[in-house]
Amino acid sequence: MSAGLKYFERLSYLSDLIKKERTGCCSQLAKTFNVSERTVYRMISDLCLHYEKAVKYYKDKNSFIFE
Repeated sequence: MSAGLKYFERLSYLSDLIKKERTGCCSQLAKTFNVSERTVYRMISDLCLHYEKAVKYYKDKNSFIFE
């Protein structure tokens, strides 16, 4: 599997988690995807550009959410 496809699959799964408001915090996402927290923030940034929406973390929901 190519690295680009694997990254796309991660982005797709992350997008689904954000839409369902079930991401958990950044460190939990990093463990889920087996990547660094910095990579998680990079993935969120890529999703913001793709969907042209902001993503914000809500402590009370323990999830990142599209705004």
